Amino acid sequence: MESNRFSFKKLFSAYFGFNAPICIITGLLALFDISGVYFNERSMVGISGFAVSIFLIPFISLILAFTNWVALNIGQHICEAVLNLTRKRNSRVKE
Repeated sequence: MESNRFSFKKLFSAYFGFNAPICIITGLLALFDISGVYFNERSMVGISGFAVSIFLIPFISLILAFTNWVALNIGQHICEAVLNLTRKRNSRVKE
């Protein structure tokens, strides 16, 4: 397995690219008072709703990228440890 298969930069850019259009559309809906953006249990519309939606893009992407990066790297280390144990066991059986 590759040592750095799940880089944080790639995960962040993927989540940023996915979240940006959704947050921009949500911000436009809030700007035109069609639907509000909920922040701190308040519905925000107008320019403040648009600004909140745009400012949430990097924070949402950062949180999702970090949690997935940690989970994927822990899983990768567990998988490598299990594969190393099975390789050692198989080499002992063949000897």
